[in-house]
Amino acid sequence: MTAIEMVRKIQRAMRMPVSSGLDDQYSQEILECVNQAQRSLLANLCLWNELRVQGTVLIEADNLVHRISVDDKDLDIITTIQHIDGTPIEREEDEDFLRYSLTSGRGKPIVYRITRKLFMKSGAMIEIELAPTPDADYEVFIEGYCLPPKLLADTDEITLDEDIVYWGALMLAKNANGLDSTMESAIFTTKAYVLKNDNGNWGEVELV
Repeated sequence: MTAIEMVRKIQRAMRMPVSSGLDDQYSQEILECVNQAQRSLLANLCLWNELRVQGTVLIEADNLVHRISVDDKDLDIITTIQHIDGTPIEREEDEDFLRYSLTSGRGKPIVYRITRKLFMKSGAMIEIELAPTPDADYEVFIEGYCLPPKLLADTDEITLDEDIVYWGALMLAKNANGLDSTMESAIFTTKAYVLKNDNGNWGEVELV
């Protein structure tokens, strides 16, 4: 289903004027709800196979902090960082990381911590700090999950399950317009948590 098809479906359900394209205020308001349903509600609900990304990143010598992105996608979660030879770079919480980094000096990085997520025009990135301080350039393998692409054009395709995106977006659109969304909220919640026990139409997912 395309973005404009989803917007029109929600407009009909709300008995609103049906837009010819995504070029008016009403369609843009509904489109924002669709994006929020995909990129916030659903992306935060579980780990979707459709959103899994992997690639390699260059870690530069003497640079403690690196901003990580993969394939120019909106990186949301890092699950694995390892050197090309298979040596893992383990994530540590702040206190443990700082304790180790104070005495680790320079060398091959073996631990990291996440310092912040960055949302920029070029896309979402995750900023990490490494220890020891890299003593050379290292190529590392990254695996994680991205956010669904933001829908902008009429023909942009919905990434995740269309049915649950519809109910989530309809719930949000009704809330934004001061309308009762009790039914939509119940349907969305029920369908979302079906993921835990029935992966038939959802691919392999893991609730988080």
